[in-house]
Amino acid sequence: MDTEVFRIINDLAGQISWLDTAMAQISKYAVYASILAVLLLFIKDRKAAFAGVVGIVVGMVLDVLIQLVYSRPHPFMAMDNIQLLAEKEMSASFPSDTAMMAFAAAMAICLASRKWGWLSFLAAGIIAISRVYVGFHFPGDVLAGAVIGLAVTGGIYGLLPTRKTPWSTQKHFPM
Repeated sequence: MDTEVFRIINDLAGQISWLDTAMAQISKYAVYASILAVLLLFIKDRKAAFAGVVGIVVGMVLDVLIQLVYSRPHPFMAMDNIQLLAEKEMSASFPSDTAMMAFAAAMAICLASRKWGWLSFLAAGIIAISRVYVGFHFPGDVLAGAVIGLAVTGGIYGLLPTRKTPWSTQKHFPM
């Protein structure tokens, strides 16, 4: 099923040039905007920002450990006749580091602000889909990365103590 869904999404590539360009750029650069958003979050909610940064770092470590145990090739390495819209290094595909970072950032933003959080989840979803669209990942790769990013960041946030101060602007995500 993973390959069938991959084909449905990746077969859209090469049909609309502006969409190809947009998805390639999103796939390549948007995760940096997510990371920057988490760093800027320190201004509003240090607890959520800290959970986001640590979530990304711990998520990367988990991704590397998983890739050492289960080394799934990227679609462009494992399949023929795919639309590959950008250069990609030869590495393990599962789980997607980019999706993990995007969803870890989205979770941190959502923990600080539900209003901006839902928008960040939409952006993270577009980033994840772009990775499939350009031929870098199978849908299961980005789904696994998303789950890791969400779980690790949410778990770290839940473990951090809440410090009540008169000047605190922390908002809490209802669980």
